[in-house]
Amino acid sequence: MDRTEIARELILTARTLVGINVGETIETAVLRIHRYRGSIRVTDLENAGKRGKKVDEFIVDGLDRSTGVDDSSVYELLDTIEASRNYADALRNAEKFVSEYKNSGIYESSLRGVDVTPAGFKKIKIRNDNVLIESDFDSFAVRDLVDRHNEPTCIPSASGGKKDVKLFYRWVSDNQSELRNMTFQQVISAMRANGIKYHHYCAMD
Repeated sequence: MDRTEIARELILTARTLVGINVGETIETAVLRIHRYRGSIRVTDLENAGKRGKKVDEFIVDGLDRSTGVDDSSVYELLDTIEASRNYADALRNAEKFVSEYKNSGIYESSLRGVDVTPAGFKKIKIRNDNVLIESDFDSFAVRDLVDRHNEPTCIPSASGGKKDVKLFYRWVSDNQSELRNMTFQQVISAMRANGIKYHHYCAMD
């Protein structure tokens, strides 16, 4: 059993398979699963976050208009997908489900790996009396909470792009304790010192 299979088994052991509610997203070691009211989206995480790679994704659609489909059958499908060994296995399980219910269908697509949030990625949010700092996979924002008239804000610059977003995330992740006591201007100065490019503007303009 390789490391991916071991991780999957640990996740399935730790989590009781009781289905996913509408609007929820869960991750296994290999898949990201999101449930909408009438559909389920399944994303392969093998190449998530990787430049030059493709990420496969499929959507099971029509669950809200398919004859015979109820919450019980949808939860069963969700549990089956969650327990799948890999993306191909999940797709086969979904295809089997669709073949049994009229008006449901599967739509496949391919995404750029660099545009897909990697498995286990956690957004960082730091807030004190002076500043709000948010760092996500594809964006960041620093907002001044003291100057209510102008609301100074900084976001990634057009020239820096994804490189500075990743640099900012690593910097924030490594300096969370210090950032909890900083002012807006101190954060901006530290970003410049660490070579992080940004666009500075007043949100009230």
